Amino acid sequence: MPSQEAPLLTLIEAAVLGLLVDRPQHGFELAKAFERDNWLGEIFTTQRPVVYRALNTLERKGLLTEERREASSRGPARTVLRCTSDGSIAFQEWLETPVRHLRDVRLELLIKLALHEHHGLDVQPFISRQIEHFRPIHDALQVSPTPTDGTGRQLALWRKEASHTVMRFLEKLREGPARP
Repeated sequence: MPSQEAPLLTLIEAAVLGLLVDRPQHGFELAKAFERDNWLGEIFTTQRPVVYRALNTLERKGLLTEERREASSRGPARTVLRCTSDGSIAFQEWLETPVRHLRDVRLELLIKLALHEHHGLDVQPFISRQIEHFRPIHDALQVSPTPTDGTGRQLALWRKEASHTVMRFLEKLREGPARP
């Protein structure tokens, strides 16, 4: 069961670890996964330097290590990295921990769902935990008073509608795949 401590990983670090858990890869290859036309890049795009910075941070944290160097016909030798056992544990804990804030659903939740699918994991227990986490937030927002005008009203309405949409989305996911 995931711990309730502050997350050890940033979103990019967790996503990179999630790609390395499967198999060792080099940074250039990892960065390609975050390009717009790749499966992860459909959710979250980022530039190569951001991926390399995450790799350096993960190595400093002891969550990945160099496996070997490969010659490259285009530039310097490529360093192939692999996840350490601590890295695998950190990734698994991050993957199974519900997203804390509604504002993080667009990126973090969708990446967690995609990585569950990518790894062939049963996502239903995670979805149930996510619903349990968001239910009290959603319920409190639905009964909270809405200011009558101004930015406060806009923000209150936005939060109520966003929480309602997220809960509906999660309930549909819990129902399972759509039937033709």
